[in-house]
Amino acid sequence: MVFGKKTAKPLFFGSNFYGPAGAGKSAIARKIAELCHSEQCLLASFFFSRTDSTRGNATFLIATIAYQIATNFPMTRGRMAAAMERDPLLLTRSLESQVTVLVVEPLQELINLRYLNSTFPRCLIIIDGLDECGTANVQCKVLDTISLLFQKHCLPLVILIASRPERHLTHSFSTGSLSELHTTLALDDIYQPDDDIWLFLADNFTQVKDTHPMRHFLDPSWPPIDVVESLVEKSSGQFIYASTVMKYVLSVRYHPADRLNVVLGIRPPRHVHEMPFGELDALYRHIFSFVEDIKTLLLILGFQIAKYPNWAMKIADMERFLVLDRGYIEMLLGDLSSIIIISDASPYIHILHASLPDFLLDATRSKEFYINLSDLHTTYMLLCFHHNKNSMFLYSPSKYTAGCLHFIDPPDQHTGIHVWYASHALIWHCENIPPSANTQHHEKITKLSLCDPYSCFPGAYRGQCLLDLVPQFLWFIKVFFVVYSLLA
Repeated sequence: MVFGKKTAKPLFFGSNFYGPAGAGKSAIARKIAELCHSEQCLLASFFFSRTDSTRGNATFLIATIAYQIATNFPMTRGRMAAAMERDPLLLTRSLESQVTVLVVEPLQELINLRYLNSTFPRCLIIIDGLDECGTANVQCKVLDTISLLFQKHCLPLVILIASRPERHLTHSFSTGSLSELHTTLALDDIYQPDDDIWLFLADNFTQVKDTHPMRHFLDPSWPPIDVVESLVEKSSGQFIYASTVMKYVLSVRYHPADRLNVVLGIRPPRHVHEMPFGELDALYRHIFSFVEDIKTLLLILGFQIAKYPNWAMKIADMERFLVLDRGYIEMLLGDLSSIIIISDASPYIHILHASLPDFLLDATRSKEFYINLSDLHTTYMLLCFHHNKNSMFLYSPSKYTAGCLHFIDPPDQHTGIHVWYASHALIWHCENIPPSANTQHHEKITKLSLCDPYSCFPGAYRGQCLLDLVPQFLWFIKVFFVVYSLLA
């Protein structure tokens, strides 16, 4: 984000650009830094990285910025050195204390000497990857420090912050003084990232065919257009997938076409070191590591992946089906806003990365975050039984067809979409459970009994086990939906 007071003639300005994980924020920030450095308008930059112990927290943030200021303005070195001599533990003090002594005071002195003013070119500070800086509290503290800079001092600066749209960061930017000190830029579909990703892939494949040591083994038409299109689609507008694929294929130690076949799933990796998506998997595991209730999260995401095909379910209905408290899904997925979107305009779960389900369904990649679909289908089957048991007698038996088959009315305010889904998808989940599930969950199923004999089951009696009626119930549902589709 870019920060600054919105005055008639601002002395400083601030901007934040944000986007989903892997959207290419760091690449853009680095390019901006390179261009601004060549134009002599870059004052300092800091790139956070969770994989680097020196850049995975805020410990060296202010010291690094101060060092670059001293490099660009040698006359500030004396003041900084004197400050360190007076307080050898200065770098262990609060961020506010560090920035006051090492940034504000040296720059303020330049302003007083009329050497630094609002038109001086070196005014840009870039902070990239704020979401990778330590904990959420530390990230918010960095923003608070920047906010205090602009509230208390008038420095001719522009600060650019790049980050994922994490919930706590979005909240910090939209509340308090920060809301008046910055502008935002979202990296979304409006900038047509698919076109850029296509060009990126095309350029890299051309490079492979022109320079790779094994290029003479490649067919001139490699790779087919449909393969490039599938890679663009799999990227979902996020450069990290395309970048990871090309790093893997470009390796000079392996045959490019063979490596691309691994990516496409045409053949499995021969050994663990040949896994193509290590960088992407590390990103996903990092994001999931911040979720407290991971078991429920995987239950939700598993349902999003394994639910009855082409069935769109609103979040509120999903919560009722999964027997979760109202609002729990939105609260839980708030920590995953960089890979999953829930918007007010569309109350559905939208997975930003098409590659995320592949990650979750591959135990060798997702490890502790692995989704076992067979087990989850069993869970969803039991939930279907549960909702059918509890809501069966809200169905209307007032309509008949040949053979006195009772119809089920569409969902209303009493039944709900989740009940309609439970009836519609029971067969789907039953057909996808593992063979062992019948024995494993026999006791659970046998506890599901009818509350009233008045139902779509002829001859049923109160307290009868639903398990005994499963064949009849499945037949009933199948016939019902065939007849209903003909009459609709």
